[in-house]
Amino acid sequence: MLRAGGLFFLRVNSASTEVYLRHTVVDENGFGGFTIRYEEGPKTGLCVHFYAREELVELARERFRLVDGPREDVTARTLPKTGSWSQWEAVWQKR
Repeated sequence: MLRAGGLFFLRVNSASTEVYLRHTVVDENGFGGFTIRYEEGPKTGLCVHFYAREELVELARERFRLVDGPREDVTARTLPKTGSWSQWEAVWQKR
C-alpha cells in the first residue's frame, strides 16, 4: 500500500532489450511490450515481460503523477555476448 503523496520508484525491463538467450515470445501488446519464456540459461522456463515506454505511462496514468522519467538505462553486454540490456527507470507519486 502506498499512501497518497507517496513516491513509487520503478525499474523494469525495456522492450528495446536485445534478448541474448534462446527464448520464445509468448505475448505482445499494442504498445510494443512483449513477454518471453526463456528456453536456456538461469531463467529457463520463466516468463519475463519487457515494457514499452507508452505502456508504463498508460499503466500508471490514473493512479500516479509522473515525477521523473521514464528514462532508459542501456547496458552493453561484455564479450563474447552481444547486444544490450535496457531498463526503464521512473518515479511516480501516488494521487
